[in-house]
Amino acid sequence: MELQTIALHFVAALAASYSFALLFNSPKQQRFFGGLTGAIGWVIYRFALHSGSSRLFSTFIAAVAVGIISEVSGRIRKAPVTIFLLPGIIPLVPGADAYLAMLAFSHGDWASGLDITVKTLFLAGAIAGGTILTGSFTKFYRRTQT
Repeated sequence: MELQTIALHFVAALAASYSFALLFNSPKQQRFFGGLTGAIGWVIYRFALHSGSSRLFSTFIAAVAVGIISEVSGRIRKAPVTIFLLPGIIPLVPGADAYLAMLAFSHGDWASGLDITVKTLFLAGAIAGGTILTGSFTKFYRRTQT
């Protein structure tokens, strides 16, 4: 991957995540860090894809990274983790796949629509699994430290 491509992906994901932080009405001082979380997660996703991983595994790894970054940001910035987590997962959401599934269904292509829908649900499950895993690990770790 070229440095220019990485930079372009980083800036685009930062803009998208920041926009959603704005849309979710995050506190002004936390919006940039929500956007930064999404940008870092997206770059990790792209690196994982580029290294030969599947979309599902790349999405899971990026969701774990977003979860870890969100947990750390929440502790450092003394803010709720969701302020960083929600904008952070936005670039990973398979919205285009959901659109393509609905398009296939509307054209009567039931087999293709069902195939794309199942893939989309697995990608959404990878995002949920990655974020839940980091949240659970963090709670377990904090509980053992007390």
